[in-house]
Amino acid sequence: MAIFLRAATVEDTDEVAAVWHDAWHDGHGNLVPAAWRKLRNRENFRMRAPALIPHMIVAVDEAAGAEGNDIICGFVTTEDNSLEDLFVAATHRGTGVAARLLRAGEEQLAAAGVTTAELQCTQGNDRAQRFYEKMGWQAVRPGVQEIDTPDGRQSLDNWIMEKSLA
Repeated sequence: MAIFLRAATVEDTDEVAAVWHDAWHDGHGNLVPAAWRKLRNRENFRMRAPALIPHMIVAVDEAAGAEGNDIICGFVTTEDNSLEDLFVAATHRGTGVAARLLRAGEEQLAAAGVTTAELQCTQGNDRAQRFYEKMGWQAVRPGVQEIDTPDGRQSLDNWIMEKSLA
């Protein structure tokens, strides 16, 4: 498996949206309100992905696609002092891709002068929380993420996690 990291481009939108949709539902599907799950269809992720591209690093598997075409197997985004999103395709979990993406996001934040980085991890997403803790992150306080849905405002409990980058 030959994986390389690079800055995302607009041409990556469809692949990023597919990875994001599948990985989000795998990690969050049983943790979020039904109205939230219903909103998070493939088109929703496709519409939201372009806004993340300028802040995104993708992991590309050089030989995993049909006829040897490269495929995107994960991504990380950063904004301000935060690691915003880290998602890896199920086929590439346990291969070190997530750790490489996380380190790349941390390096991007450190290069921007961030000394203490922050991320939100959904409470109950134990696999993700264990991974972040293994990588040196600590849950420091509870947080809440909210979105508007057809059923009204929905909230999701998170852990605010931090890591010193100094």
